[in-house]
Amino acid sequence: MTPEEILQQRDSNADAPSEIPEPPPPWSDWKQVRKVRKLLWERRYVMLRRPDHLSEEQRNDIRFLLESPVGEQVGLMREFLEEWYALFHDERRNRRSPREAKERYERLRSDERYRALTPLARLQARLCEEHFEKISSFLRCPQWEATNNGAERGARGFRHLQAPHYNLRSSQSIEDAIKARAWLSGKQSAAGRSSPPGRCARGRKASRRRSLAAA
Repeated sequence: MTPEEILQQRDSNADAPSEIPEPPPPWSDWKQVRKVRKLLWERRYVMLRRPDHLSEEQRNDIRFLLESPVGEQVGLMREFLEEWYALFHDERRNRRSPREAKERYERLRSDERYRALTPLARLQARLCEEHFEKISSFLRCPQWEATNNGAERGARGFRHLQAPHYNLRSSQSIEDAIKARAWLSGKQSAAGRSSPPGRCARGRKASRRRSLAAA
């Protein structure tokens, strides 16, 4: 049972504070249940980070969860993530060969242990040959860089503009769309750097002093 389910069951069964039972094994006390529930909510995004991106405090919180009654599930999730992050780079951040990356991808895809958790089983079901070819293209070209979030967002925005109702399927229309977006982006950047006229108080005072001196 999850900490949330245990606390809900306690609240529904207890009519008075003196009648609150002890939490079911292997939970030690209600303080542990509350802390685990709190960390699972507050650290839900932290647990998705790379191991080298964690602070010492975050490592301690994850270690506490791993040693708690939900440690098996948390450990499976962390192990899946660490294997995923290690698909294309080794411990020294050197790129793996396409063959080595494919072997690790297939092991991650077929590992039966991860199917014990429904979210991980769904992720495994989405892993396929086409998906690997899409995310590993940079391994076959040494001069290529892995895409970052900004590049992916830009690609999604451009793919949206290629929807049928935009009629941007031809090469010329795609080229025009790229030029238009680049021009609009540059115009917005230039507009953001320029300040509205007449807003500088110092400039107005200086101009007035010069006018009085000239008079």
